[in-house]
Parts: sequence; structure tokens; C-alpha cells
Amino acid sequence: MTKKNTVELDASLQANKKLAENWLWNPSLIADVTHAVSQTIGCRQTVQSEDFHHLTWCCSDGKSDVMVEIRDGTQSLLMNTDRYRSHQENFALEGIAARYGLQLGEFTDDC
Repeated sequence: MTKKNTVELDASLQANKKLAENWLWNPSLIADVTHAVSQTIGCRQTVQSEDFHHLTWCCSDGKSDVMVEIRDGTQSLLMNTDRYRSHQENFALEGIAARYGLQLGEFTDDC
């Protein structure tokens, strides 16, 4: 018999729509953003001492596309303005930001 690896999702995280708790990302948020941008997660960083969480979805060329971060108590969803985005994708990301109470922001490849 083959043993399957399973991951249990924290129901309280999903129910509360929190961005992260105990340094674990909300799995519903991750799924929503991944589905909206059709990209994979490129990098992740957590610095507990500075209350900093950062998660980035990257394009196939390795450039950052969308970021979700907690910095200084502010929770944000940031979109790369140097990337073309359809109205549908823009609208989906705006809806995700509203659903999870994130500030919507922008960044460029110059960052």
C-alpha cells in the first residue's frame, strides 16, 4: 500500500480570511491569487523579528508579477505595472484584495 502525503488546512485560517497566522499563509488566498494570475510562486520570505511576510508569483521569464506582503502591520497585494494584465485579471485581483482586506498597490521591475 502506498502512503500518500497529505496536508491538513487550518480551518480557522480559512474561516477568518486572515492573510497569515503563526507565520503560515492562508491557503485560500494562495489558491485565489494563483488561479487569477496563472503563475507559480517564485519566492517567499518571512522575517519574524520584523513582522515581515512576503510571497511573490513570477512570470515564466522569472520577473515578479504579483506580491502579497505583510510589512509593518500593513497587508498588501501588489501588482507589477510593467506587465500587461487583462481587465478580467485586474478585476479578479482587485476582488481578492477586497475579500481579504488587503491594500492594493503597484510596483515596477525597477524595484
